[in-house]
Formats: sequence, structure tokens, C-alpha cells
Amino acid sequence: MNAFNGRSSQKFVNSTQNTSARVKPWDVYNFNTWEIGRFMKRHRHDFLQMIHVLDGELEIDWGTGWHRVGPETLHVLPPGFAHQLRTQKGHHQFGLNFSQKADERGLLASLLRTFTVPRLINLPFCREWALLRNQYQRDSLHGFRQIHILEDYTISVLEGMRPEKEPSAIRQILGFLKGKLDRAISVSEAAQTLHLSRASLQRMCRRHFESGFAHLHERLRIENAGNILMRDDTPIKIVAARCGFVDLYHFSRTFKRVNGLSPLVFRKRTRSREV
Repeated sequence: MNAFNGRSSQKFVNSTQNTSARVKPWDVYNFNTWEIGRFMKRHRHDFLQMIHVLDGELEIDWGTGWHRVGPETLHVLPPGFAHQLRTQKGHHQFGLNFSQKADERGLLASLLRTFTVPRLINLPFCREWALLRNQYQRDSLHGFRQIHILEDYTISVLEGMRPEKEPSAIRQILGFLKGKLDRAISVSEAAQTLHLSRASLQRMCRRHFESGFAHLHERLRIENAGNILMRDDTPIKIVAARCGFVDLYHFSRTFKRVNGLSPLVFRKRTRSREV
């Protein structure tokens, strides 16, 4: 679940938090809040803009009538389109303005080719992206983190325009992981086998399963362990080994973190229900 949802009942108060990205193709980004009834008259600008609604509801009219933008919906506005905005319920947003100058990697050019008209996209806002609230400007390391998050966000937007390709890729990822429940595998190994980049694999796992690749595979292995524990009396040490855990303590600790019960207690409770 999005970390920003579940707050629609709170009072929205106007606030602005603009931060300079300082690296092309991004210009500035913000986490802004609009109070109920706020309106911005029709205007246009010469840069590409994104508004990602995190909570509440925003309405945008770019010449074709008012369009509702609710939670986990992204509005992408190419340069030159006159538009007006209003919120009758109040809203929180992540906003991102792009520079007018191209970047060496071609991200801006790719966006401008993809978004020739305004679009609305359903895109969950990852917890990792929310780290931008920390305004990574204190030193070079934090600056690198800022760039990484903005790049990850931008590529995810572009990938969101290819939804027909993702279901097949997700099925392939799950099929691959379910065939590797007897051992831990690295992101690099999985990416190479699935013909994906490490970054794309991680993005798809976060978007569809709300966790990174390693944690997703860990959950599937623990789920498999739970099935074995419920099915028969295989010693817990052997169950751990079958699910790729060479250390019994690590297995027990991970199992309890995922299921809230130790393997032994889990087996006793689930088996007792069957009697």
C-alpha cells in the first residue's frame, strides 16, 4: 500500500517544498499540498511537467474538459499545452519539472517522443522515491542518491507506457523464482537469465510486489517452507535446507519475521486446525 494513502480525512493545508534537482534533464521537484477549493487559472509553460497525486484529488483541464487525478495517478503535460487546475477535495502531490535542455542519456528526448499530448497514467508511488523529501543536497553522496531516485522515477514513467509488455515479464519473473525455491539467487543471475537489466528487474518487483527482488524471492521461499511444514513432519532443519537456508537460525528468524510465528509454532498451530 502506498505510504501516502489513508490520509484523505485529514485537513489539507497549502504548503510548498520546492527543491532544485541541479542535474539535467530535471529542473525542480516538489512535495506540495493544496487546500480544498484552490484554483490555478489557465496558463502554459515551455517545459515538460509531471504531477503525481499522492492523496486527495486534483482536477486538470488541458482543453478537453476537467480530468480527475486521484491517488497513484500521474499527469504528464508536454510543453506548450494551456491548462488550468483545481482541487475540490484538497490533495498532496509530487511534482517534477524538466529542464528545456536535453541530457546526454536521452531521457528528455525519450519523454518528449512518448508524450506528445497530455496523459494520465496509473503509477504507484514507491517508498524509495519518497526519500526525495529529504532534499539530498548536503554533500556529493546525497546528491548521487537524488539523481538515482529521479532517474529511477523517470524510467518507471516511460516503462509505464508499455503495460502490455509487463504482464508477460511479471509471469516470467514469478515462474523463474518459483523454479528456484531451493536456493538464494542474485539479482545479476536472475536479470541475465530473464534478459532484463538489474534496474528494470528491481523496478518491476517494487511496482508489482512492493518489495525488491531479494525480498520477493525470500517471501516465496518462506511460503514454500510453510507449505512443507503444514504438509508433513519433515524436520525443520531439512525444511530450511530445501528452501535454500544453510543456517537454521537465519531460517527461523526470517520465517518468524514473515509469518509472525516460529516454524515450530507455525507447524503446531496449522496442523492442529486440520485435526
